[in-house]
Amino acid sequence: MYRDPQLRNTVLQAPPAPAPAAEPAPAPEPSGVAGYAAQKQATQPPGNGYAGQRAAAAPAVLGKATVTASALNVRAQAAVAGAKLGVAHQGDVLAVTADLPGWLGVRFIDGVGFVAKPYVRFAAEAGAAAVAVQQPKLDAPPHPALADPAASQPALATLLAKPRLTPDEVKSARALVAKEPHERQGDLFEALQTKGEYHSQRDNQSTTEGANQDNMCNLTSLAMCLENIGIKNPGALDGKSYAQFADYLEALRIKNKYGDRTTGAALESLAKAAGAQNYKYVFSDKMTTRADWFKWRDAYLRTGYAFLMSIGGHIVRTQGVSDSGLTVDDPYGVITLKPGTDPSHHWSYDAANRNKKGVADSKGEDNVWRWDDVEKHQMHWLVAIR
Repeated sequence: MYRDPQLRNTVLQAPPAPAPAAEPAPAPEPSGVAGYAAQKQATQPPGNGYAGQRAAAAPAVLGKATVTASALNVRAQAAVAGAKLGVAHQGDVLAVTADLPGWLGVRFIDGVGFVAKPYVRFAAEAGAAAVAVQQPKLDAPPHPALADPAASQPALATLLAKPRLTPDEVKSARALVAKEPHERQGDLFEALQTKGEYHSQRDNQSTTEGANQDNMCNLTSLAMCLENIGIKNPGALDGKSYAQFADYLEALRIKNKYGDRTTGAALESLAKAAGAQNYKYVFSDKMTTRADWFKWRDAYLRTGYAFLMSIGGHIVRTQGVSDSGLTVDDPYGVITLKPGTDPSHHWSYDAANRNKKGVADSKGEDNVWRWDDVEKHQMHWLVAIR
């Protein structure tokens, strides 16, 4: 199996993939709606900045950095807006090749990347020979079917080569995937799961009926699911504009009197009102296994559905299933799952791993929930949306 975050990288040598992480916010940092739009446009610079680094001679090693965060983005540039090359995990030891303000240059896989200083322990040492490092390893190679994607459809190949797709582009790509041979469609639908935008709940603008930037995980995750099946934010309702899809859904919920946003009935009504044709409950209140998730992946993710999941007191988008675990877009940040069957709060967040409030932060993007944690935690429900 491939690992879902890397899938974004491997289609036609597309720009590098997002991965779960914690890292400092850029300075100065935009705020509000204007900052949201500006940062969304800046998240993926043209080109991946990686191929050239791979070809360059390996730089001298200045020391070693031990990762202290549970998961840490490795980027192509020393900036939050830099393209994501992959992820390093807690305890990984990286060879440091550059010491910059707020960032360290490191050897990563067979190239060079950058990690945020606050989430590593750096020990400077003279000379490469003095440093014993563990190079991070990818969980598995990319899926072989993506080595030659859609050669008969240049339009699909062009879309899959992009690191991000708009909902309109996703819609176009899904129509093209449907024309592919059946045996290829599953791989391509999985690839499309990695292409949509990530959204943080902590920069939502809604304030009606108790809405705030800490309690709209449900609508933010639903918005990500809808965009990943090609449904876009209409942007306006009753003459008022909504820059964020979650805020539009909140206004639509209130207008149509769908009930509390925390209820399954309200989420289903919103999904269908937005254009979803199918809304299927896969399970409720279940201790899930790896085998369960691969079965559901084949039945739903590989046939064009998106996954909306409640873990009890919190809702996320489940992007993919791999040998590493579940790849999740968590609108709040990097979560720690805990064992238990309590339907509410068997999970927690470290303060440093929460998305920053009021800006378009992305710490919760492409988190990998490892099987050891998933199989000990009772999930509340899973819905497949198409």
